Amino acid sequence: MQVKNRQRESNLYRTVIAFKETSLMIGKRTVIILFTIKLLTQTVDLIIDQLRPDFHFIS
Repeated sequence: MQVKNRQRESNLYRTVIAFKETSLMIGKRTVIILFTIKLLTQTVDLIIDQLRPDFHFIS
């Protein structure tokens, strides 16, 4: 009985560790994806600003 409980505990512990690791990986990936999207939008904004003629001189 005690051996079974210990085995169950170690299985639960392993599951928790695996879950933590996967959630950490997912979190890191999400941060990287968000950072990439932010960089891309900034780059696109810069390109649009370069391509668009300046209307500042007219006003």
